[in-house]
Parts: sequence; C-alpha cells; structure tokens
Amino acid sequence: MGNSLQDQLLNAGLVDRNRLQQSKKQRHKQVKGQRGEVEQQRQQQQQRHNSAQAEKMARDRELNAKRQQQQQRQAQQAEIRQLIAEHKLNRQGGEVRYHFQDGTQLKQLYVTEALQQQLGRGQAGIVKQGGRYEVVMSEIAERIAARDALALVLLNTPTQPASAAPTAEAADPYARYEIPDDLMW
Repeated sequence: MGNSLQDQLLNAGLVDRNRLQQSKKQRHKQVKGQRGEVEQQRQQQQQRHNSAQAEKMARDRELNAKRQQQQQRQAQQAEIRQLIAEHKLNRQGGEVRYHFQDGTQLKQLYVTEALQQQLGRGQAGIVKQGGRYEVVMSEIAERIAARDALALVLLNTPTQPASAAPTAEAADPYARYEIPDDLMW
C-alpha cells in the first residue's frame, strides 16, 4: 500500500514510463504556472495597495493645507477683532453724519466734528468687522489692511496742513512766463 497510484499503474502495465514522465512534467509546469499567477496577483494587489496609500497621503496633505489656511484666516480675524476692540475711537455723542462708500453701497456713520475732520484729513479710517463699522486711527487701519484688505473700508490720503500758506509763485499762474520788453499795451 505504500506504492503510489502511478507506481501501481506502471506495475500493472496500464501506463508506460514515457507517459508517466510527461504527466509529471505537465503537472510540474501547471503548479509552477499557478505559483507565477499567484505571485503576479500578489504583485498587482501590492501595487493597488501602494497607489491607494499614495492617493490617501495626497488627500491628507491637501486637507491639512486647507485646515492650516483656515486656522491662519481665523487667527487673522481674531487679530483684527482685537485691534478694533482695543483701538476704536469713541463715537458717542456724534451728531454729524459722515457718508462713505462700502463697495457699491453708500453708508453713513454718526461721528463728532473732530472725528469728521480726522477722517477727511486721512488721520483716521473706517474699518468693517462682521457688518459693523468702526473708526480707528490711520496707523491701526493700515495694520488691519495688511492682515485683510477687505476689512478696510475708508482711509483717505493725508493732506497738507492748512497752515502752510501758498507761495507767491504758486498763487500767480503766469509767474513762470516771461514778459517781453517790447510788449505794447
């Protein structure tokens, strides 16, 4: 009973040695081919796994970048809120309407006369935070604009002080023209 079926068939004379050898070779090739297919399938599966992992890492990097941008934006908004809260000018008791343009809309704030003059000279500016308008000094308005340009609504360019008197040449528009000596009136 220790003999294999092949040996028994060979002893019985039902199969010759050449056929037996061919059968062994064929089975060996088949097993070897199956091993190659299994290896190939394993490699394909590994490649799919690697590509899926690379895609996941790319998505994760993209999500992290978006999250960091959102955190930076929130930090900037918090800085702007803090700057406005600490440096807003008091408008209480303001009876003068100051009109300004926010985008395409015309808005107004009630300010004091001193604030109106500062706004006109560019010493103060108007900033917007969450639908509210506040008046701050020009330096603070510039710092806010550096963080978010959309938060700055109005900042006039500073003008010359009124105390500077115009020179005689600036007052006479014809001062730079030379009058000829032979001019007859």
